[in-house]
Amino acid sequence: MKKVCLIGCGDHAHHVYLDAMLRCRAEMEQIVFSACCDVEKERARNFAEKIHAPYFYTNYFEMVARERPDAVILVTPYHLTAKIAMDVMHAGCAVLIEKPPAEDYSSCRALADVAKETGCMNQVAFNRRHIPVIREMRRHIGNTAIQHISYHMYRIGRTESYFYSTAVHGVDLVCSMMRSPCKKGEMLYGALPGYGTGVENILMQLLFMDGGTAQLSFCPVSGCVSEGLTVTTDQGSYIAEIPIWSDQDTSRLLFSNHNGEVTQITSSDGPHMFETNGFYWQLRQFLENLLQGKKSPDDLFSVLETMRLTDCIRLRQAHYMA
Repeated sequence: MKKVCLIGCGDHAHHVYLDAMLRCRAEMEQIVFSACCDVEKERARNFAEKIHAPYFYTNYFEMVARERPDAVILVTPYHLTAKIAMDVMHAGCAVLIEKPPAEDYSSCRALADVAKETGCMNQVAFNRRHIPVIREMRRHIGNTAIQHISYHMYRIGRTESYFYSTAVHGVDLVCSMMRSPCKKGEMLYGALPGYGTGVENILMQLLFMDGGTAQLSFCPVSGCVSEGLTVTTDQGSYIAEIPIWSDQDTSRLLFSNHNGEVTQITSSDGPHMFETNGFYWQLRQFLENLLQGKKSPDDLFSVLETMRLTDCIRLRQAHYMA
């Protein structure tokens, strides 16, 4: 039996973790969700009731000390996450860390060092890695060489100065799919002053050590909501449309071989947003690794390159060198 607690009972916890936790609870009898914590007492009480947890707290130190959980799920604001994750791991708990795991690369590196020091199993919740069509594409690609990835993220009305904290998803998906480290990168920024200070389109062009390349486009005020990628390999190209939030979103995966023959590939964890968007599977994998005492392949060390490249966007740097 493994006891699991959650810190952070806000909108994101309700929208994506609640249903994922309930499904995992029904499927995994060895997992017990014992308590949750939020600085707002009523939010903590409400979430505890919904996941059938017997206890709720407003202080995570108190919760960890009293509950002595085997693992903690962190759904906290990213500027607070690294400090809380360090405290949780120093208490001996495995941790699932909502993205981004820290404010910048140096903070993420320090967090990874704490994970190594404490030996605590950890996983970063970059849900794109776990979306059904992405997992199925990886399975089909297998060991075939990836030549190029073209990725796009289009959004509506995203005029906040910290859009990089969403763009990090695309950077991570590309880096996690490539089989070698990024060698160098070039970044271009197209300012959109009519939408406010700091609002801009971002283009990243990356070269990887094995010769593979990638191009990523981020358009925060495009007039449409769309996300997807084309992965060109030695056996042909995969075109994936990624679902975004709504239960009505549909994902699609196509494969085109060198003869131009197109096949649609299907994969599903279920019809609901928490399933189509990978949230259920990433939680399921974390809990399975917890039960089996295994290291997560999606740990903090696996996202360090992601965080270094995202720092380039945050700091508006034009060049990246490994």
